[in-house]
Amino acid sequence: MVFLPASISWLFFFLFHAVAVLASLDKVCSLRYPHFAALPQRELF
Repeated sequence: MVFLPASISWLFFFLFHAVAVLASLDKVCSLRYPHFAALPQRELF
């Protein structure tokens, strides 16, 4: 029970950074490769 809040905070920390990295990669891909932006997100992952 003691480690539960710490693990949850780490989980949100890693999830936030993963979303931020994916968003920055998506922006770079859409800027450098515009034809990737026309694809649905399901085909990219």
